[in-house]
Amino acid sequence: MAKLIVTAQGIHHSGSNDLIIAVDVRDEAGAAVTGLTKARFKVWQLGHLFSEMSIDTVVPLDTIATLEGMYHVVRKNWAPAVDGTFGFRVRVAKGRVSGDCLTWVVKVGGGPG
Repeated sequence: MAKLIVTAQGIHHSGSNDLIIAVDVRDEAGAAVTGLTKARFKVWQLGHLFSEMSIDTVVPLDTIATLEGMYHVVRKNWAPAVDGTFGFRVRVAKGRVSGDCLTWVVKVGGGPG
Protein backbone atom coordinates (compact mmCIF):
# COMPACT_ATOMS: atom_id res chain seq x y z
CA MET A 1 0.00 0.00 0.00
CA ALA A 2 1.33 3.43 -0.93
CA LYS A 3 1.79 6.02 1.77
CA LEU A 4 2.76 9.63 2.22
CA ILE A 5 5.98 10.56 3.98
CA VAL A 6 5.12 13.29 6.47
CA THR A 7 7.51 15.25 8.68
CA ALA A 8 6.55 18.14 10.95
CA GLN A 9 8.02 20.70 13.31
CA GLY A 10 5.82 22.72 15.63
CA ILE A 11 6.27 26.10 17.28
CA HIS A 12 4.24 28.04 19.82
CA HIS A 13 4.18 31.70 18.81
CA SER A 14 3.98 33.24 22.28
CA GLY A 15 3.28 36.76 21.02
CA SER A 16 -0.08 35.68 19.63
CA ASN A 17 -0.57 32.22 21.22
CA ASP A 18 -0.75 30.63 17.76
CA LEU A 19 0.38 27.06 17.30
CA ILE A 20 2.12 26.69 13.94
CA ILE A 21 3.16 23.30 12.62
CA ALA A 22 5.36 23.27 9.53
CA VAL A 23 4.51 20.08 7.62
CA ASP A 24 6.47 18.58 4.72
CA VAL A 25 4.55 16.04 2.57
CA ARG A 26 6.26 13.71 0.07
CA ASP A 27 5.18 10.65 -1.87
CA GLU A 28 7.09 7.37 -1.56
CA ALA A 29 9.42 8.44 -4.38
CA GLY A 30 10.29 11.63 -2.48
CA ALA A 31 8.37 14.00 -4.75
CA ALA A 32 6.62 16.97 -3.14
CA VAL A 33 2.86 16.57 -2.69
CA THR A 34 1.19 19.86 -3.56
CA GLY A 35 -2.39 21.10 -3.78
CA LEU A 36 -3.51 19.83 -0.37
CA THR A 37 -6.33 21.68 1.38
CA LYS A 38 -7.19 22.13 5.05
CA ALA A 39 -9.56 19.15 4.90
CA ARG A 40 -6.56 16.87 4.21
CA PHE A 41 -4.83 17.66 7.53
CA LYS A 42 -5.72 16.39 10.99
CA VAL A 43 -3.90 17.19 14.24
CA TRP A 44 -4.29 15.52 17.63
CA GLN A 45 -2.83 16.84 20.86
CA LEU A 46 -1.34 13.93 22.81
CA GLY A 47 -1.33 13.45 26.58
CA HIS A 48 -4.13 13.80 29.06
CA LEU A 49 -5.93 16.20 26.70
CA PHE A 50 -5.77 13.73 23.80
CA SER A 51 -8.21 14.99 21.22
CA GLU A 52 -8.41 16.11 17.64
CA MET A 53 -7.75 19.83 17.36
CA SER A 54 -9.55 22.17 15.05
CA ILE A 55 -7.30 23.77 12.46
CA ASP A 56 -7.89 27.40 11.56
CA THR A 57 -5.69 27.71 8.47
CA VAL A 58 -3.45 25.67 6.19
CA VAL A 59 -1.04 27.77 4.16
CA PRO A 60 0.70 26.04 1.23
CA LEU A 61 4.24 27.34 0.80
CA ASP A 62 4.72 25.92 -2.71
CA THR A 63 4.88 29.36 -4.32
CA ILE A 64 8.35 29.73 -2.78
CA ALA A 65 11.10 27.91 -4.69
CA THR A 66 12.39 24.84 -2.80
CA LEU A 67 9.37 24.78 -0.44
CA GLU A 68 7.13 22.66 -2.65
CA GLY A 69 5.22 20.18 -0.50
CA MET A 70 5.53 22.39 2.61
CA TYR A 71 2.51 23.69 4.52
CA HIS A 72 1.92 25.77 7.64
CA VAL A 73 -0.90 24.29 9.71
CA VAL A 74 -2.16 26.97 12.12
CA ARG A 75 -4.30 26.74 15.24
CA LYS A 76 -5.12 30.23 16.54
CA ASN A 77 -5.25 30.97 20.26
CA TRP A 78 -3.69 27.70 21.38
CA ALA A 79 -2.93 28.61 24.96
CA PRO A 80 -2.46 25.78 27.43
CA ALA A 81 -2.59 26.99 31.03
CA VAL A 82 0.82 25.54 31.88
CA ASP A 83 4.28 25.61 30.36
CA GLY A 84 5.71 22.35 29.15
CA THR A 85 6.34 20.04 26.23
CA PHE A 86 3.29 19.00 24.22
CA GLY A 87 3.11 16.20 21.68
CA PHE A 88 1.08 16.28 18.49
CA ARG A 89 0.21 13.67 15.90
CA VAL A 90 -0.16 15.09 12.39
CA ARG A 91 -2.00 13.09 9.72
CA VAL A 92 -2.19 14.01 6.04
CA ALA A 93 -4.33 12.28 3.43
CA LYS A 94 -4.57 12.56 -0.35
CA GLY A 95 -7.21 10.28 -1.76
CA ARG A 96 -6.68 6.82 -0.28
CA VAL A 97 -3.06 7.51 0.54
CA SER A 98 -2.08 8.92 3.93
CA GLY A 99 0.84 9.33 6.30
CA ASP A 100 1.48 10.68 9.75
CA CYS A 101 4.17 11.72 12.18
CA LEU A 102 4.74 13.08 15.66
CA THR A 103 6.10 16.48 16.61
CA TRP A 104 6.70 18.26 19.91
CA VAL A 105 6.15 21.86 20.93
CA VAL A 106 7.72 23.51 23.95
CA LYS A 107 5.70 26.30 25.57
CA VAL A 108 7.74 28.43 27.93
CA GLY A 109 6.16 31.48 29.60
CA GLY A 110 5.57 34.85 28.06
CA GLY A 111 2.79 36.10 25.89
CA PRO A 112 -0.94 36.05 26.56
CA GLY A 113 -2.50 33.01 28.22
